[in-house]
Amino acid sequence: MARGLDGLATVAATAPFLGLLATVFGIIGSFRGGNGNRATWMGALANYLSASLAPMALGLAIATLASAAHHHLRTRLADLDIEMRHAARILPNYLVIITNPPNTCQLP
Repeated sequence: MARGLDGLATVAATAPFLGLLATVFGIIGSFRGGNGNRATWMGALANYLSASLAPMALGLAIATLASAAHHHLRTRLADLDIEMRHAARILPNYLVIITNPPNTCQLP
């Protein structure tokens, strides 16, 4: 049952770094083609810089959701494990009672 949880933890750990990498490439790309009027270039640069921060925000959102889902599923899996261990301890007693029912109708 815990097969996919390691992949979810990997997504939660690597998503911010991929977002940061995309942001760095976006910032580097925003400085290309800086010719023309200074005011026009500064406006375009501000637009490119603000757009380059979107991958970082997306990476952080994905990491937050994946981390929360991983924690929730790991906790649910641990609770299920405890419940199954408890059921495995009680099951033999139930089987003995079912196969050998007590004699409730005793006549003198």
